[in-house]
Order: sequence, then structure tokens, then C-alpha cells
Amino acid sequence: MVSVDLVVVGGGIAGAAVAGRMSAAGAEVVVLEQSGRFLDRVRGEFMAPWGVREAIDLGLWDVIRAVEHSNVISHLAPFDETVPEDVAIASMRDLGSVLPGVPGALGISHPGLCEALLANAASCGAVVCRGTKSTQVVQGATPIIRSKLDGDSVELTARLVVAADGRASTIRRASGVALNETEAKRFLAGMLVADTGGWPCHVGCLGVEGDREFLVFPQADGLARVYIGWSVGQPARFGGADRQQRFLDDIRLQCASWSAAIAAGSPAGPCSWFPMTDSWLDEPVQDGVVFAGDAAGWSNPLIGQGLSVAIRDARVLTDTLIANERWTQDTLRAYGDERRERMRRLRVSLAVNQLMYEFGQDAAERRARIRAAMQADPNLGLIGATNTVGPWAVPPDAYSEETYDALATC
Repeated sequence: MVSVDLVVVGGGIAGAAVAGRMSAAGAEVVVLEQSGRFLDRVRGEFMAPWGVREAIDLGLWDVIRAVEHSNVISHLAPFDETVPEDVAIASMRDLGSVLPGVPGALGISHPGLCEALLANAASCGAVVCRGTKSTQVVQGATPIIRSKLDGDSVELTARLVVAADGRASTIRRASGVALNETEAKRFLAGMLVADTGGWPCHVGCLGVEGDREFLVFPQADGLARVYIGWSVGQPARFGGADRQQRFLDDIRLQCASWSAAIAAGSPAGPCSWFPMTDSWLDEPVQDGVVFAGDAAGWSNPLIGQGLSVAIRDARVLTDTLIANERWTQDTLRAYGDERRERMRRLRVSLAVNQLMYEFGQDAAERRARIRAAMQADPNLGLIGATNTVGPWAVPPDAYSEETYDALATC
């Protein structure tokens, strides 16, 4: 039986980033990744400025920017049915000025980013095993990890297991740890669209028109990751063989003439849709196992925080591991506490987002009132900055019931 310092189950964003940093710090790391190649899962192709800050602090910015089609999004346009288009363009937010040393947000291929971070982990010294199956963990002070690779049994012991094996984490389910999950109010469909040169590649947007919420995150070379959200009362909106064309037709917006370039574009990937939920673990640190990335719970994709959460997980967790010789539940408690509060703050931000982007005339009028209230009272406007500057750059009072109630009653 081989003994190592760290076994990372799952070589996606969080797992690969942990493996790379810990290997660079001198730890013996083995990564067990099920997929032979990463596929387009539609979600996770936007990194907010605060996530970019985390990536820079981890020394990963050059690795990330080398991913094909990665693109800095320097401005965010408030296109919306309540805002005249010329006003939206004139009032675009400069994302390159919100955090020192951060050029903006990032539009990036999720599978491309996973591959780049996993290759970086290998270059730092991690042993990366692709195509593993039936991975199991026996928890304890010295956990035992069993898996299969190319038909052969693999058995390892480690000081710690990082379970970063995604939303459907087999390690989490086997451990019996309860995942908290909210009820979905929206579906979100996404598709990578090519030939979108008429949409400025430095401009992202999110807004509402009619019965749909729209999000556009450009990548380089004429690509854009586009999302449409709608009520769970219409479950079959993008079902059927012609869903790609119907998706393109639905992104033609009256409030944003640039959208015509996307509607006339070409599908460059699958059109998939999912229920939008938040989830979290009350205790992401267990006996011999710590959960990270989506395996520890995810932020609702409607606010585009998934990549930033994963990179932050990697930084906080590796900071904790590097600072402590012993890796126990006690020494890892700081990671669990930080993540728990971080995800709570993002859920409050999501609740405000849902106030802002409801459908219908009454909702549109309230949206205008909320914007006016945020402009009039800087304290109310602070929570609106969360998704850009991150949940720790905003005073904790912004996440109080009083703040939410003040906006909800606008």
C-alpha cells in the first residue's frame, strides 16, 4: 500500500488548484480523476473580479490566461427592459477598476480551464491518474483510498483526502454527510455560441426582458457563453431537437441591439438546462476528509460565482494546510468556518438578485425602485457589489435581514 500526504479525488477547478499548490509546497499529492477528458457542462465559464484576485494570489493567472479563448471582460452593461439602451451603454460598469491589480472579470472555457489547472498540478509534481473508477474512502485519522485504474486495483493511504468530485460527489454520498439545497425557482439554459463578432468582446451583461433573464459572457475569437433563465413553471422551454435554434431566437433582445450578433451566431456546443439552486454543507471538514468545490456545495449559477468559489476554496484550504504541520479537524476548522459564512453571504446576494430580476410589469417597476434606493443609500448599494468584489470586501451588516427587508419593500 502506497502512503502519500494528500489524495485529491476530482481534478476539476478546486481539486487541481489544491493539488498544484500543495505539490509546489513539497507535499506528495495524488489526484484521482474519473474523466479521460473534461466535457462542456455549460456552467462555470465566468470568473468574477474577486475570483481573478484569488487566482492571481495563487500564482495561477498566467496558467489561466493561457487557456484557449480566455478573455478579460472589462465592462458590465446593465441592459434591461427598464433601461434605454443608450443609457445602459453609457453607464457600463468598469470592472477593471473595482479591485487593485485586477483587469476585470474573465470569460473562459470550463473544460479548458480544468485541463490547464490539472496539467499545472502535474508540472508541480502531483501524480495525476485519469480514468479512475469506483473510488472509495475509508475515513479516519489515516484515511484509506481504494480505486480502479485501467482495470487494476489501487490502494493508498494519506494524511488527508480532499473530496473535490463535483455536485454528485460519490465521496460525500458515501460519507453520509447531509447536503442542504434550496428549492429551484428558475431554470437556466446555456450554450456556447460562435461567430458573435458584433458583440464587443470586452462587455458582459445580465438583465431581464419579458419572461427571461439573460446573461452574456464573451470569450475571445468570436465566442460567447450565453445563458437564458426562466420560471420553473415552463419546464419544456428548451426541450426538443431544435432547442439550439430556439435558444438563439430567444436571445434576440429589444433592449440590446448587440444581441442580434449572438442570435445570428452558430452553436459551438450543447444547449443544456438545469434547475438553479444553492447548496452547502454545514460541516465541510470530516474525519480524514475535507470537501471542496461543488462537492462541498455550490452557489446558484444565476449570480456567476462558481469559479470564484472554487478558486477561493483552493486558496483558503491550502493556506490552512501549509500553515499547520498536523492536518486534523481542529486545524482545518478555519477553512470550514470561512466557507460556511462565505456561502451564506452569497445566498443573501442571490436573494437580492432574485428581487432585482423577477418577471412582469410589477417586478420591472420594483427593479427601478430598488436601483434608485441603492443609488440614494450607499449602504443598501453595498450588497450589490458582492458578486464583483466578493463577500469579504463588503461590511457584514450588508448581509443582515434589515438590509434585505429594506430592498424587498421598495
